[in-house]
Amino acid sequence: MPTKYTVELKQRAVELVLHAQADPVTARGAVTRIADELGVSKETLRVWVRTH
Repeated sequence: MPTKYTVELKQRAVELVLHAQADPVTARGAVTRIADELGVSKETLRVWVRTH
């Protein structure tokens, strides 16, 4: 059964990825790094960013 995440977590995670991807220094591996930090699946985070 999938884990439910709060809307606030999803929004914050997407903001972190978009901010990281905007900077060439931190863009590479941003989704994987942030997913690990937040304890969510990198594929889940990718879907959130794509949906955003």
